[in-house]
Amino acid sequence: MTQTRTFRSVPGAIAGALANVRAALAPARRLRVTGRLDHQGPGAHVVWTVANQGRAPRTLSQLVLQGPNDSTTIIEIEPKLIVKSRDRVALATELDWNVLTARSISLIDSAGKRHPIRHRTLARVRSQLRQMLRGSPPAGSAHDWLYGTANLAFGVVILGLGLFMLLWVLYTG
Repeated sequence: MTQTRTFRSVPGAIAGALANVRAALAPARRLRVTGRLDHQGPGAHVVWTVANQGRAPRTLSQLVLQGPNDSTTIIEIEPKLIVKSRDRVALATELDWNVLTARSISLIDSAGKRHPIRHRTLARVRSQLRQMLRGSPPAGSAHDWLYGTANLAFGVVILGLGLFMLLWVLYTG
């Protein structure tokens, strides 16, 4: 019994030790960027959440969208966005067709360093955009249809009576 537990725990301990060594050797990402739509429908914005995991504050100046065929769209961030150490900031941008077709999106800080947005985050934002664009109009119920039809019929009757009265006055007057 003890040998089985030891046999199972040794690979786990080795994997944990390797993960710690990898984390110590690999440079930590200074900025972590996630994105989402603030709501579904017309007027939606893409909200980028920027978390500074480094010790120094960062000043963000541009959002760069790399599109197909090596086309680049640069969006200036005015005023410059300062992200303090261990802080999180939200950056809202207008919904742009370039976001849907972008191969990569990255933030540029004042030092010119590029901070790419993870591919998974970009794929999730694209998926939300496509779902919003594909969305069908909301389906109405039978009650809504009958209510609308009755209102339309009543409106036609009132317009007909008004036209009849106008013609009567013009004819007899």
